[in-house]
Amino acid sequence: MKVLDDVIRGVTSSASLMPFIIFESHMKLSSRAVGDFLANRNCNFDDEFEGVHQIIGVLANVHTVNKGAVLAGLVGVGDRRINAVARAARHLLTSDDVRSFSRFHIDKVRSSSVEFCLDWLIELKYGRDKAAVSNLGCALMLMVFYDDQGLVEDLSEINYIGFKNTKVLQTKTFESYFCEILPILKYLKKCEGFETVIEMVICSWIDHENRAKEFRAQTKAELYA
Repeated sequence: MKVLDDVIRGVTSSASLMPFIIFESHMKLSSRAVGDFLANRNCNFDDEFEGVHQIIGVLANVHTVNKGAVLAGLVGVGDRRINAVARAARHLLTSDDVRSFSRFHIDKVRSSSVEFCLDWLIELKYGRDKAAVSNLGCALMLMVFYDDQGLVEDLSEINYIGFKNTKVLQTKTFESYFCEILPILKYLKKCEGFETVIEMVICSWIDHENRAKEFRAQTKAELYA
């Protein structure tokens, strides 16, 4: 926090956060450092994605301690433009890295994060990496396990330079978003080796529908209390 405060005040550059991204073994710290680095890096329109490319370089660095956390930090920003770049770097992760990525969670369900995992699963249907399929299924289940709002955030059209200011343009109920992605889940369930994992994902999301309604009702009651 001291280093981050110095970066925010301009006492030191955002590059001071790089050691936390590369060498920090604690997943949440490493992942948060990624977001803080992108949010506080000085840039202009011409090099807006240079910071993202630097993080991709970290994923390719043999000395990076927790690549799963680094990728989770990128995806956690919630920007589909970043995810499109991160997609090309997924092959840099080992099985352990994918497991680490899948165990990371944010306290809100974001459509961009869900879709990143679904896209990855579709890509895996052409391979034989059963461990990765199980881990990504786990990621989708953890998203609803930790959700306490019953809402899905969509940050699909973020309007800023440098990834500092985010704007939630759309919030959907969990149930409506689940209906949108259910056809994809059903498609994946038909793929060889995916049946059990995807069935567990679908069941966990179905179970969460009633809880999601309760969470929203509770939030509304608190607002009017």
